[in-house]
Amino acid sequence: SHLPPPTSPLPSPISHLPSGNLSLDAANCVVVRLELPSHILTGALNDSGLSPLSLCGLSHLRILDLSDNFLTNSLPGIENPSCLQALTRVDVARNRFTGVTPAWLSGRVNLNTLFLADNELSYFDRSAPLGSPLR
Repeated sequence: SHLPPPTSPLPSPISHLPSGNLSLDAANCVVVRLELPSHILTGALNDSGLSPLSLCGLSHLRILDLSDNFLTNSLPGIENPSCLQALTRVDVARNRFTGVTPAWLSGRVNLNTLFLADNELSYFDRSAPLGSPLR
């Protein structure tokens, strides 16, 4: 039982991942989970092709796990407020991110779990209103 391709194109770095890193909602054929933990990614997130902007096409994405990698520089911001609204869990812990945590992470209505530990982030930008309480 092979699933048809998702309706929105996958960003190129994730289009050839083993199926264990992606979860598809078979009824709607959309990506709902993207997990790339444990030293798969290096460098700046925008340079990896996995920036929030490139992931905006994955409108049903609920879980994003980029933990335990060697990602550097700042967490990128996004300008489209409707982008990544389905996220419930984001894990970017244990990387090498620096700078300010972007406001888009605090503005996700469905986001209830956010892991930022073991980075060098200076503070949380609360210029966007909080959606649900974060754990």
